[in-house]
Amino acid sequence: MTKKTGLINNKIFHGIIAFFLWGGWALYANWQHGFQSSMTSAVAQGILSFCITNFMAICMEFLFAKSEKPMLQFCYAVFGTCALQLSMLIGVHVIVKTPELVTTVLPAAIVAFSYSIFYTINLMRAQASTTA
Repeated sequence: MTKKTGLINNKIFHGIIAFFLWGGWALYANWQHGFQSSMTSAVAQGILSFCITNFMAICMEFLFAKSEKPMLQFCYAVFGTCALQLSMLIGVHVIVKTPELVTTVLPAAIVAFSYSIFYTINLMRAQASTTA
C-alpha cells in the first residue's frame, strides 16, 4: 500500500487554508464593527474552520456507520455532521459576540453542507462497490 503524500492529501494544509479563507471572510464580514470585534470573530472562525475541516470526514464516517439502511446512512452523515458543525459555529460566535453572525457563518455552512453531500455519496459508492 502506498502512502499518499503531497499538499493535496495533507489534512493540516487543508485546515490552514480553511483557517485563512473563513477567518478572512469573518474579518471582512465584521469589519464595520471595529478592529477588535472583527478580529475576534475572524480568529474564532479561523480556529473553528481549521478544526471542522480536520474532523468533518471522521464525523461523517462515524455517523454513516450507525445504520445499515442507505437513506439513514445518508441522513445521519450529512444532516448529523452539519447540525454539529452549525451548532459549534453559532455557539462560539454567540459567545464571542460576533456582530454579523449570519453573514459570518452562512458561507462556511453552505460549503460544509455541499462537501457533506459529496463525501457521503462517495461513502455510499465505496460501500456499494465492496458489497457488490
